[in-house]
Amino acid sequence: MTGWQDNSGPPRASRLPMVLSSVVIVAVVVTVVVLALVNRSSGDEPDDVAVVSTTAARPSTPTSRPPTTTSRPTRTSTTPSAPGRVINNPDAHLTYRVPTNWQVDATAKPTVAGVDFSGTAAYGSYSCGGTGYSRAFATSATAQNPSDKDITAEKTAKTFTAAFSRVYFPGATVAEPDIRQLEVGGKKAVVATAVVTAKPADPTCASTRGEVAILAIDLDNATADRPRGIALLVVAADLAGGPQTPAPMTEAAVDAILSGATLR
Repeated sequence: MTGWQDNSGPPRASRLPMVLSSVVIVAVVVTVVVLALVNRSSGDEPDDVAVVSTTAARPSTPTSRPPTTTSRPTRTSTTPSAPGRVINNPDAHLTYRVPTNWQVDATAKPTVAGVDFSGTAAYGSYSCGGTGYSRAFATSATAQNPSDKDITAEKTAKTFTAAFSRVYFPGATVAEPDIRQLEVGGKKAVVATAVVTAKPADPTCASTRGEVAILAIDLDNATADRPRGIALLVVAADLAGGPQTPAPMTEAAVDAILSGATLR
């Protein structure tokens, strides 16, 4: 038992998103449901996407892949202002924005380290060598650990950086995460960014470098009957390798998603 749990009630069926382009996802449940890619318009005004329901055309093949990063300055999160799709996830106590060319699927609910994530979106699906890939994904949750009364945002971010790497990037090399302190909505928070590198059999199909970045916010909401909650926003992205189209993400693009997150 990991001791970790979410705060949204009974466990839900696991649904794994289609993820990065360097390692094929290893199925850890009997059935893996691939992230549904939603076709939405990308006009000048951002789409406000509530995590409720969706109709989607699902890709044919489940897949996954790898991550690097550099140190970035500490900052305080502000309200998102750039165009994009807004995701409101009450289970995570978060609102965040992904670019307009990302696809959002409210039914994609990956389970990592015993915590059900939701508010999932993905970017850059493609097929290469008969296998389906995706360049990046974002997902969120609120995690609790009743067995650890001294839990912190930093400890939680490190735990889930390693956990996401094990689940989605098996066999890749994962560096110790870089930790940046900040505040979000007056709450203590950190961003943990881990470099992931891999040597795929076919680097024209799969990425060779990427990152797993996690924003963790201490909700400071513990009571006599409830443990402290840590809000988590996870972004995992290819940074190099694979095909030219769709292009891999940049560190700045990943950071923009995390820095635009607000508490709700």
